[in-house]
Amino acid sequence: MLLTLENDPARAVALNSVTFLRDPFLLVDPHNFSLDQRTRITLFAMNLDLANGEDASAVTVEAEDSQHRIIQLPVEYVGKVPGFAWLSQVVVKLPDSVGGSGDIAITLILRGAKSNKATLRIH
Repeated sequence: MLLTLENDPARAVALNSVTFLRDPFLLVDPHNFSLDQRTRITLFAMNLDLANGEDASAVTVEAEDSQHRIIQLPVEYVGKVPGFAWLSQVVVKLPDSVGGSGDIAITLILRGAKSNKATLRIH
C-alpha cells in the first residue's frame, strides 16, 4: 500500500531522492547524482516485502496521466527504510514520457498484486 498524506489522502508521500523535497517534481534536476540529470523519486509503501532472492526487478511502478496513458517508471531500488521494518522505499526514475504531465496516478505492482493509487505532480 502506497503511503498518502493525512491531509490529502489522494496524494502520495514521495520525495526527490536527492533533495528530499516534495512535489511538484521536475523531469530534469541539476541537483542530482546521476549523469543523466533525471529526477529520482522515493515512494513509500507498507506491506511491500520482497521474497528471498527477489530484487527491484520484482516491483513495477505504473503511472497514469490525465489522458489515461499508462507509463512504466523504471524502478532503481526497493528496500526497507532503516529502523522501520514495516516501511519500504521504492526509488523510480522519471522518463521523458511523463514530462509536463501535471498530476499522475502511481500504482505499485508486486507479483501481480496492485497497490492503491496515489498522485504525484510533475512539472
